[in-house]
Amino acid sequence: MKNTLTYQSYDWIWIFFILVLILHLSGSNVQAHIPLDTDVVATREEPIVVEDHKISWAAYSQLTDAEDVEYYRFTAEGGEEIFAEMLVPVLDRLENFTPDFALIGPGLENDYDGLNREEVEARLDIREGEGVIVRGYHQGESEVFREHFTQTSYWRRQEDTITAPESGIYHLAVLSREKATGKYVLAIGREEKWGARDIIRMPKIWWDVRIFMEQESSTYAMTALLGAGALYLITRLIK
Repeated sequence: MKNTLTYQSYDWIWIFFILVLILHLSGSNVQAHIPLDTDVVATREEPIVVEDHKISWAAYSQLTDAEDVEYYRFTAEGGEEIFAEMLVPVLDRLENFTPDFALIGPGLENDYDGLNREEVEARLDIREGEGVIVRGYHQGESEVFREHFTQTSYWRRQEDTITAPESGIYHLAVLSREKATGKYVLAIGREEKWGARDIIRMPKIWWDVRIFMEQESSTYAMTALLGAGALYLITRLIK
């Protein structure tokens, strides 16, 4: 019997493979958080700026020193809900890593979440007229969240929604009461809102997140395979 799989048929195999891979990688993009630029010192004086706290953002960062505190600044109107959630990459060494977050801002009633006031004030930069609400993780085993776009997994730690009592500038601070170190992802906001610039950046987002999650080998392999397929198709088209 004649073999009907011609040379041209391989073009369609490659096209099909690349389309399936692209759809697989981008299938959940509407659910993905927009990554924040965390390539700054993230101090109270030079914080990471969140343009709109209602939009769903994700800060991929890490505490590298026992005394580290990282700050995220945004503006909120009185009565608006401020949402934050702490996630930790599913990596063996981070299984017991449970960083805290604290909301600092005008009119907040202090809630130290089991810590004493002196300890909180020593660790955080709280200024006149500001209150602080600390949130830590106090449960047992964490639920695992699978993010399909980047094919990465995270332990869900604490989350909270706090109503801003006044209009003004607020800060979310990340620290560890145990003075532990490790990688974390701070999710801010709930509104999924991807612009054209964010969609164009999707391949870089996919790459950066997977490298942050220490999945270098599979990332390199998938990128090489996709690149080889694209190069093959380009070569066929220009012949």
